[in-house]
Amino acid sequence: MKRFIEVNVRDKGQSMIFLGGYGLTKDYNKHVGQYLGALINQRYPEDTHKNESKEIRTKLRKKIKISRGIGAGLNFSGFNILEPLKDSKVLSWFEVDAEEYPAWVCHKLGKGKILIFASSSHPSWGTQALNKPENFKKMWIEILDYIKS
Repeated sequence: MKRFIEVNVRDKGQSMIFLGGYGLTKDYNKHVGQYLGALINQRYPEDTHKNESKEIRTKLRKKIKISRGIGAGLNFSGFNILEPLKDSKVLSWFEVDAEEYPAWVCHKLGKGKILIFASSSHPSWGTQALNKPENFKKMWIEILDYIKS
């Protein structure tokens, strides 16, 4: 993957999108972290609230929404906590109990861009967002427009 990013994103100016969920792990930090523009930390709420009851975890999931920026108003059931690097741009934020966490992060790399979405559209995390198909489609249009800019 490192070589792919170097050749296609950095040198050729293509863009790459990483989607969150359980596939986006801290292992990326070791292998391609210098290119991603954000460090990948624990998951919310699964890892941070794993000792809570199922009822409390379900209640917490209902509070996870994109509060501002690209995708504002969409709800998700979980996300990876991202720590953006200083030269990256946060494009939108999740809000949980009045705290904000990056939802979309963009990093310019050479001639291209890498974007990371901290959640996913998989049913385990993205079902709530998929219930609003027009807003979900709008989020992706905004991301594609951002990539083109």
